Amino acid sequence: MPFTIRGLFIVALAVQFAVALSLYPTFAWGRSRRRLLTVLAIIVIALTPFCIPATAQFPRFFVAVLAVATMVKLYD
Repeated sequence: MPFTIRGLFIVALAVQFAVALSLYPTFAWGRSRRRLLTVLAIIVIALTPFCIPATAQFPRFFVAVLAVATMVKLYD
C-alpha cells in the first residue's frame, strides 16, 4: 500500500526529530568524539525532504525548511 503525501510528510518529520533526539546524549562527549555522529545526523536530516515526491511542492518545501532549522540547531 503506497503512502499518501500526508503520511510521507509525517514520516519525514518523524525521522528528522528522531535523529535529532538520538544525537542529544552525545553532547556530553568531547567535540572530537561526536563530530562524526553529528555529520551523519546532519546528512540524514538533509536527505529527508527527498522522501516526499517532487510533485508535492509545498509539503516538500516545508519539510526542507524544518530540516534546515533542525540542522542549524544541531550545529549550534
